[in-house]
Amino acid sequence: MKNIIILCFATLLVLSKQDQEASKESVQYYQSLLQYFLKNSSKWEKPKDSRKFFKLKNEEDEAVNHGHYHFIIVGAGVAGSVLAHRLTESGKFQALLLEAGGPENDFTDVPGFAPYLARSDFNWGYKTIPQNNSCLGFKNKQCNYHRGRAIRGTSVINFLIYVRGNKEDFYEWGKDNPGWDYENVLPYFKKSENSTLDLEDPGYHGKDGPLSVEYVKYQPEVLKIFLEAAKQRGQNILDYNGQNQNGYSTFQSMTRNGKRCSVKILIRNITAFGIEFIREGKKYRVTASKEVIISGGTINSPQLLLLSGIGPKEHLVELGIPVIKDLPVGKIFHDYHVYIGLLFSTNMSTKSEPPLEEHIKNDLKGRGLLTAAITITGGGFENPKIPHGLPSVEYGIFSGLIEEITKENWEALTKALSGKYIYDVVPSLLHPKSKGTVKLKTKDPLDFPVLESNIFTDENRDDMKEMLTFIKYIFKISKTPVFQSIDSRYK
Repeated sequence: MKNIIILCFATLLVLSKQDQEASKESVQYYQSLLQYFLKNSSKWEKPKDSRKFFKLKNEEDEAVNHGHYHFIIVGAGVAGSVLAHRLTESGKFQALLLEAGGPENDFTDVPGFAPYLARSDFNWGYKTIPQNNSCLGFKNKQCNYHRGRAIRGTSVINFLIYVRGNKEDFYEWGKDNPGWDYENVLPYFKKSENSTLDLEDPGYHGKDGPLSVEYVKYQPEVLKIFLEAAKQRGQNILDYNGQNQNGYSTFQSMTRNGKRCSVKILIRNITAFGIEFIREGKKYRVTASKEVIISGGTINSPQLLLLSGIGPKEHLVELGIPVIKDLPVGKIFHDYHVYIGLLFSTNMSTKSEPPLEEHIKNDLKGRGLLTAAITITGGGFENPKIPHGLPSVEYGIFSGLIEEITKENWEALTKALSGKYIYDVVPSLLHPKSKGTVKLKTKDPLDFPVLESNIFTDENRDDMKEMLTFIKYIFKISKTPVFQSIDSRYK
């Protein structure tokens, strides 16, 4: 690891690791930790731009030389961190890994604390511009895009569900990109994994890699009912990361024993040779002899390329940015289409939850509610129109974070469901046709990019028709005998 230099642009609270036993001291430590972050979460305001995180002391100062490396990797998320390790493991190369956020801490290790991480400086705080076809129940018709601002990126704040792409998707990519078909990619999935799954397809998982994969530890009664309903409809309970994805399962999680185990590219001619970045109020310049690798994720990578003059000519010219290469950067902002309004009430017991102290004790033993990110516990993949065909929808059952919903919708929701044990089935459209955009607001790198999700805007409204099909299908699921036994009703 001595050949990887990591620079963070922000300093966050780093707390020492505690003995993972449910001792009185450990429980008190995590209680105080939660209180600390709860207090900060309640006061957190979504940033309007990056000036909250970066500020030059003197904008007229020249950039200070910060040295020379073989590789510069911008973004220490999952991809960037792994890439830095792989490039330097031979000992022949040095890599500089740049990250806008800071390191993780004990709070981020607890999956159940994920809702509070979304309201913290671990999150960039991006949101779309007001939409006309989606996000209509949210404030100003704007959807949030939670993106991690930390070493390990969004994996620090996400819900940790481990789902590979379908093998047919890899075969499609492999047609134009030799080496990216499923047979070529599978060995690397296996190499990365340290699987402890008990229901897995032989030959599809690894045991010696760095990425821990296990079943979600917290498995509520409604998950068992959901899986039984799948069997009553003739669906298989299987390893969805194995030979066949069509079926249902407890979700696989990237955890180990329930734990969550501001730059500009410098270009000479049409080759990036270095970057400029801001750290602790000063501007620095660093160069690379081999490659500058942009690994900033779905939003930050196109933003950085556009700021550097790589993107649609008309957009760059409009903002006064010299055009290095006219490419459709940011024009194919593609995301799952998700519907989160399918809440069902039941007659299941609503007995009060045990005190926080008990939840923390269970978590320290690797079990219980806090080992799951907001109770995302299970789901499945289907094609309602073509049984056993390429899955077109993913169903998940969980109670989730509904952030910044309008006051009117929240009051209607709580009134209808007050005092009831509820579950939420969320359909995700896996192959949407609608495409959004990532654009620059200005040529100032501290301004947030403009996100246009354009959900449900495809020409023939096929995405909306598909989603309606999936929603109707969920109502059929709720009518299975096992769900009727708990008086499942849509509210």
